[in-house]
Amino acid sequence: MSDNAMGLRIAQNGDIYVIGITESTDLIFPSGGLMSTYQGGGRDGYAMRLTSDLSTIVAGTYFGTPDSDGAYFIDTDTDDNVWIFGQSDGDVPIYPVGTYGSAGEIFLVKLAPQLNEALITTMIPGNMAPVAFLVDVCNHVYISGYNTGGSLPTTADALYTTGGFYLAAFDVDMTSILFGSFYGGSHVDGGTSRFDKNGIIYQGVCSGGNSMQSTDWAWRTTNAISWDISVFKIDFAVAGVQANIYSTSTTGCVPATFTLNAVGQATLFTWNFNDGSPLATGNEVSITYETPGAYLVTLIGTDPNSCNLADTTYITLNVYDPSELLAQFRPTPVSSCDGYFLEVENSSVGGTQYNWNFGDGSSSVAFEPVHEYAGPGTYTVSLEVRNTVCADTAMVDLPITFVVPQLPFDPPTPIPLCPGSSAVLSAGTGFDSYAWSTGGSGSSITVDEPGYYLITVTDGACEALDSIQAIVAPLHPPTPDVYKCAGSSVAISPGFTVSSILWSNSQTVPIINVEENGLYSFTGVDGVGCNVTGTVLVIEIPVTRGDNFIPNVFTPNNDQMNDQFQIVGEGLQDFSMEIYDRWGLKMFETISQTNGWNGGLDNTLASAVPDGTYYYIITFKDLCSTEPITTHTGHVTVLR
Repeated sequence: MSDNAMGLRIAQNGDIYVIGITESTDLIFPSGGLMSTYQGGGRDGYAMRLTSDLSTIVAGTYFGTPDSDGAYFIDTDTDDNVWIFGQSDGDVPIYPVGTYGSAGEIFLVKLAPQLNEALITTMIPGNMAPVAFLVDVCNHVYISGYNTGGSLPTTADALYTTGGFYLAAFDVDMTSILFGSFYGGSHVDGGTSRFDKNGIIYQGVCSGGNSMQSTDWAWRTTNAISWDISVFKIDFAVAGVQANIYSTSTTGCVPATFTLNAVGQATLFTWNFNDGSPLATGNEVSITYETPGAYLVTLIGTDPNSCNLADTTYITLNVYDPSELLAQFRPTPVSSCDGYFLEVENSSVGGTQYNWNFGDGSSSVAFEPVHEYAGPGTYTVSLEVRNTVCADTAMVDLPITFVVPQLPFDPPTPIPLCPGSSAVLSAGTGFDSYAWSTGGSGSSITVDEPGYYLITVTDGACEALDSIQAIVAPLHPPTPDVYKCAGSSVAISPGFTVSSILWSNSQTVPIINVEENGLYSFTGVDGVGCNVTGTVLVIEIPVTRGDNFIPNVFTPNNDQMNDQFQIVGEGLQDFSMEIYDRWGLKMFETISQTNGWNGGLDNTLASAVPDGTYYYIITFKDLCSTEPITTHTGHVTVLR
């Protein structure tokens, strides 16, 4: 089965009407349509009404006779009724009484907006292939076709009584024929025929053998080749009030006089010249402007007995003063990676023609052209402004300069190379091409060796070169032990920045508080993206310390055993130690707990002190003590 959609129109509420030809007997329509079933013959016409979003069929109907029928064109009238222009091999009734028509092969039908009632049906005697259709602003009906035959009706004012094309207009509701005429010969190859709502037809047709009539003033009056395109425009002059303006000129120099003619159909034409002068009436008027400017002239045609009462049209008249002719423009040179472009703002006064010379051998006659230059440099741009109406010329020259554009490019560097892993070096997106020193051509590369990697990027005509350094990510030092007092908690952390972390006690924040002493391990990702592991030893300081953590003898004999007098203890802050001999002379002092005495004067091995007993004074603040300062004094023996 074959189905064709031949035409559509938009209803006043936005719904969509579609008509066409179908061979299908099972089209789905809502109930209530004029003809709910296929009427017979080889094909039927159909009409449908759909919602504006095409989601729902609002109404639908077949249309035809027991013989073959086809709906070719559709239009709507001022009441949203649907008119169809088609062909039939059967007999379409002429309804109601008084409707113009008789038996033929052309039918016209007027359906109610819901497609549930045929308000008018008729046939036109004769036959032709339909090519254009209209219901005008006054509800007159127009048809056009070619390949004519039979007794197509003509009127007394017909242009021609024979020909290959036929055109007709009918009164409201098809009560009579207003105009019928033949024209020219040959055929139409496609959708090249249109009516406008004022009842004027425009047709482009295929003409052979000089079979088409033309006016004396036509662009060409005969065929250029054996088969040539022919164009004609015909005003049926039955579509109510029409107003158009004809003028031999729309430009002039002060004082500028224009003769204007009203063309169309109206009982009265009224003119407004938009210069403060009184309104004028008549088919032909004359107006003189003493001041330069653009004047929008309005013509209103009226007829109180016409369906549309009035029609309005406009024409712009340009009046120039040669003494005000001025050539001026503002250039904007744009240097970009996409090229070198000149944009201009034309502020010239009084011109009708503009001639540009861009200083590189190129020119333009546009009002505000955009010109592309081949490369950077300084160019002289010239503008010649002419007023062809007043025969005057003005010129101006301006220099413009284009500089070589710079391509912004600053890729991130350095990029850390994690131990045993690779790193991704990215030049960023948005460039036309990439060329790495490794031979890569993508926006990024993956490397596993430290070093500098060169990257060249392009964007249009621009190019930029830079490098990205891959460096071995620094190793983090072991996390120092952390001391806590009995019965208290302490905060521990990896000692360096991490982006994620998992502690052995399942916590996932960088800094955690713990109450138990012991070893806490972690895994995570550091601030540069490398995987890291580590441990933190939490040591609990005893409640009482006593003096047994201070040695009483050491042997500085360089055997790597007990060679220093050193205080080993946890949680000692603000530490200081002084050593004196028996006569009160200071042998050594330090404020570092890890810096012990090696038995030399001021820790100089070459100045070793004699074996014997020495006096010490040690002070510190105990982390877990409430006392501000603790002082320990005593004796230590040097024994080599």
